[in-house]
Amino acid sequence: MTEGSQGLYDARVGVVTGDARGGRIGGCSWYRAILPLQASGKKRGEDWVAGIDGLTSPVGVAVRDAETGTVMKPDVLVLVRCGTADQIEWVRCALRAGQRIVVDIDEALWLVPPTNEAHGASRMDPTADDSAYWLLQLVTLCDRVTTTTEKLADEIDRWYRKNTRGRTPPIRVVPNMVDVVQWQKAGEPPERVFAWTGSTRHRDYELRAIEALGDVVRAVGWEPLHIGPGELSGWRNVPGRPVEEWHTTARLYRVALAATVASTFSDCKSHIKALEAAAAGRVPVVTKTKPYRDWWDVVPTIDDLGPHAVSVLVALLGDEAALKDAAERAKRKAEQYDIRRRWPEFLRAWMD
Repeated sequence: MTEGSQGLYDARVGVVTGDARGGRIGGCSWYRAILPLQASGKKRGEDWVAGIDGLTSPVGVAVRDAETGTVMKPDVLVLVRCGTADQIEWVRCALRAGQRIVVDIDEALWLVPPTNEAHGASRMDPTADDSAYWLLQLVTLCDRVTTTTEKLADEIDRWYRKNTRGRTPPIRVVPNMVDVVQWQKAGEPPERVFAWTGSTRHRDYELRAIEALGDVVRAVGWEPLHIGPGELSGWRNVPGRPVEEWHTTARLYRVALAATVASTFSDCKSHIKALEAAAAGRVPVVTKTKPYRDWWDVVPTIDDLGPHAVSVLVALLGDEAALKDAAERAKRKAEQYDIRRRWPEFLRAWMD
């Protein structure tokens, strides 16, 4: 550990998770805060994780640990997927007590298209408890913002200036990463399983196109498998798993579709779906869209979810040598985003 990394290691970090459900950490909090802290080697008792209900202020401001009940005041408080009226009031209290606040934004909530079931959250509506309006208030109050891509950073800046006519807080970009060693534990893949690991909250025509690819996959002797919430017609559907166990889903497939349809909202997304598959030694097939730009020359790439995808998949799934070569190249690419090596980037983004 370098001298600079040691200083970061000594910092006390509080994480507030707004996406926890039923006592489970959400994927955003996992990748944007919990995983980097785990990779740093910090022990519980030095860093603290709480859902928004775990916040308290017995002396100034603090975070109450969900397991031990112990209260502490962190050097920095990282808020992930937060932004409701109640949370804003708590943050104001924290700021009055001198707390350093970092807000992580990993999705352009204000750009969710009308065809996505989460579109309601995109409204600048102060009467809605969970909306882009309250996220904007949170950004107004924070010391800085962290995010996943340069494209999303640009959209955050544009959105903030448009709605406040003020200067955007400093934005730090740290890409999504994975624990490569953890994903490699998936072992050898099944021979002929093709997976889609996305949710069914996408545009209707996008889902219909993905469902149609299932027929193509089946025609060449492979099984189409959907892992995650919702169901795809004609595919075998398997529920998602808790995020800390998500790497185990790679045992179920050999090739995975990592696809977005070009739009301002989708262009702000990260490469996480390709990265997960690649880290496990699987073959990601990516769309020629902004989230996967750095992967185009590395793994099989499709122009769209239509005829070009069909031709690429038919050729790929019938070529054992191409599959092995693509898996090896993808694995080498994934190693560039190993959180065990790059965790200090997150702490620098929060603290420097």
